[in-house]
Amino acid sequence: MDTSGRLTQFAEAFYSGAELPPTEAEVVSYTLQIGPIPTHLPDRHEVSSQSVSLAADWQSVIIHDCSGEAVKHYLSSLPPEGSTPLPPSLPAGLTEHGRTSSQHARRTDSGRPSSFPLVGEQWHTKRDPGELQQVLQEADALVVLVAATASELELSEAFSEFRRFLSALQAARCSARKVGGFPVFLVLTQCDRLACPGDTRPIWESRVQARSERAYAAFEAFLRRESEPELPPSDVRQTTLAERAEAGEVAVSGGVEEWTEEGAHRLLFTPFGHLDLHVYAVAARCPGFSAVAEGDAAPYHVAELFRDVFQAAAGQRRRQHQVDRRLQWTIRSMGAFLTAALTVLVVLFLDPPRVEQPTLAEMVAGYREHEPPPAERLAATRLALHRQTLERFRDHTDFWQLSPELQGFVLQRLREIEDYRALRRRLVSSAGPANCRTLAELEQLEQALRDGALSIPSGHGYDWSATEVGRWREKWLHDIAVIRRAEQQLQELYRDRVRLVQRLMDVDHFLGSWREEANVVIQLQEPPYRLEEPLPGAISVPDLPVGQGTAVIWFVPYHFEGVVQWREEWRRWQQRLEALRDLADACGLTHGSNPPTPLRVPAASGLATSAEGPAQRWQQLQQHYGLYLSQPALWEASQFPERIRVVLQDHRSRFLRGVGRQLRQELQRQLGQVNGLDDTPLRWRQVAELLRHPSGDVAAWGKLLHVVLRQGDLQAAEPLAELAGFLSHESFTLELHGVDVWLPPDLALEPPRPDGPLVLKWAGPMREEVILRFPQMGTPLREGSGRLYIFQAEKMEKIQYRPGDTLTLELPLRAGQETMRLVWDRGRSASYQFDGIHQPPRLIRADGRTEAARGVRLSTLAGSVWPVPPPLWYAVLNP
Repeated sequence: MDTSGRLTQFAEAFYSGAELPPTEAEVVSYTLQIGPIPTHLPDRHEVSSQSVSLAADWQSVIIHDCSGEAVKHYLSSLPPEGSTPLPPSLPAGLTEHGRTSSQHARRTDSGRPSSFPLVGEQWHTKRDPGELQQVLQEADALVVLVAATASELELSEAFSEFRRFLSALQAARCSARKVGGFPVFLVLTQCDRLACPGDTRPIWESRVQARSERAYAAFEAFLRRESEPELPPSDVRQTTLAERAEAGEVAVSGGVEEWTEEGAHRLLFTPFGHLDLHVYAVAARCPGFSAVAEGDAAPYHVAELFRDVFQAAAGQRRRQHQVDRRLQWTIRSMGAFLTAALTVLVVLFLDPPRVEQPTLAEMVAGYREHEPPPAERLAATRLALHRQTLERFRDHTDFWQLSPELQGFVLQRLREIEDYRALRRRLVSSAGPANCRTLAELEQLEQALRDGALSIPSGHGYDWSATEVGRWREKWLHDIAVIRRAEQQLQELYRDRVRLVQRLMDVDHFLGSWREEANVVIQLQEPPYRLEEPLPGAISVPDLPVGQGTAVIWFVPYHFEGVVQWREEWRRWQQRLEALRDLADACGLTHGSNPPTPLRVPAASGLATSAEGPAQRWQQLQQHYGLYLSQPALWEASQFPERIRVVLQDHRSRFLRGVGRQLRQELQRQLGQVNGLDDTPLRWRQVAELLRHPSGDVAAWGKLLHVVLRQGDLQAAEPLAELAGFLSHESFTLELHGVDVWLPPDLALEPPRPDGPLVLKWAGPMREEVILRFPQMGTPLREGSGRLYIFQAEKMEKIQYRPGDTLTLELPLRAGQETMRLVWDRGRSASYQFDGIHQPPRLIRADGRTEAARGVRLSTLAGSVWPVPPPLWYAVLNP
């Protein structure tokens, strides 16, 4: 019911077509009373404040109506986007504005009327936006009017202003902490103008519905387009009627929303400033249809719109009242709490509680009663704290008034701390078992840990077994035992390896599986264990200082002095075995994998084939055994056992003869000798010329022979050069100081003895014979079964021996009554007869019979000069 009657006048003027008087007010307010209409009033026009007495359940509603010009002026007063914030009464956050028609309603349930503004275009406004701004702050609902017949461009302009208007309203309500769910109704007016001639009511209503949906879709598209690339703003809810009905917020009856308690209750928990948007299509009168029942010309959905607006405004007012009440209770509770807390603080400050302090005796007794075990109180993280506590006890003025028991306890604990720290410092500065490198160092460290500077002080009853120092010491003692066992194990291992090598080298042949066994030993893993792995039985204590708690690894005993000595000894024997294997392979003395054999004995007959040629052999030697060419000492026979040396000596002799045979054949070919080399001085000088500058096979055989000869003597001369130098001599100087002659007892039936001086006879082609005598000196010496006789020259005389001269030695003997002579006159060469002294003599008996004097040995005395032909000369001369 309109108490002022003004709305009734407007309705009558509207339906009669009369002109409405203009007003200059910015906002025009109308007060309504809403309640049940008495049944005795049949006409709605008869309802007035005089005709109806207001019941208790009637409610007051204030409608604020404002013009579009007022809204535009209000929006123009807002700062543009990105500018400074709005004043507190209308906070920042307003974004866009446009031409809208809006209506605001406010309603109350407690006697205070709600209001809702309603903005149109027919009112001219003042230029002060303050009144409209205040109305917007206090409004409980907002109604925005848009002409249903507006074009797409007009809708876009209206939506632009509406969007900024809604954003400004939402931001202002959010800043003012207004309850969420503020109802906003977008109303499409003048829908009767959408009717076309010949339309029926259903057709017209469908067109209105389509127009509503298109307007809603246009507004939604506008929001999306204006907020690209973002989605539509989340602070304005855009829901259709169907969605609200499905969510249980409203009930739908005839296309009109019926608000439910559940929907109203849900809006109580929406964010501050949240807006709840609704879309309506209305008409002041229905268009005239050809087949229209009486009464269809009444307004279309206008009453339903106002009913829903009033219900939404009432719900908004109720929620705002609940929020304000809860906020007041919250503020009161916080104030009461702060007051109580401040009161307690003031009381405690002015009258703090008094706690009776315990005496020193009580503190010491309490400390002793609750004292932790040594592992805790002596830990590095708590040691300083306990020490400070005990020192405070000791330095207290009443300390010497304590009982002797408590005094002794404090002093004993302080002494324990000092002893513990001192022992820990000594452990830190000492070298642990992992740093020892000899058994003597291990022994010394073990003694220090048990009875020396690293032991726990005795006589005080310290129980440090579970402390860091105690576990440190126990680990070191354990490590010492583990290292000692591992060191002994490594020594035994290397000793066994050395014995295995010695067994393999104590042989007189390389046949069978010798080579495979040698390979197994040579390829033994070294080191025998992974040095970074822990020793068997080693332990780790993780909480010890860095580097002290790790388990001992094989690296430690592996570098102990005794192990290093045996390891080096093993390496020497291993290298010897490897060198012996390679030497035996090169000489062709092994069986198995058929390795290259460049030093095998040359074939006994015929020239060497290309496969066995010296050049091919030398290439194989360089390719497979190059190490021994650069380090010939590795193949020196003296480093091998006696039985091996005999085998190698036999191979050298056979190889020398084989090479001599090959050289003799090559020299014969080069000198054109078919039946052998002539044993004449001239021929030997020709041979010397060929050997002085060797080439081809001769040079290759010489290099191979040199390698073999150096096995017996590292200082052995190059054989070809040595032989060439020997054969190039024009003469040789001989100076014999004397000789030793050993006579075996079996030369005759009785033991022979010298029967005169030793005689040397020397003669040349154009030279008289020279005779030198060497009488016996002293008594004979018994050596074994025979006797050694010494003969010394009567006078020292040098002989210049030329190749081709004759040279003989004779010694007369007597065996009982039998006389005989020993004659040294047959050497291997007629051109170099001084070689005969190194050959077995002939025994010429009295009857002229001649036989070899086996067992007779002759050697020159010290200081004598007597040439010795090179070994190769013998091989070439008599292969």
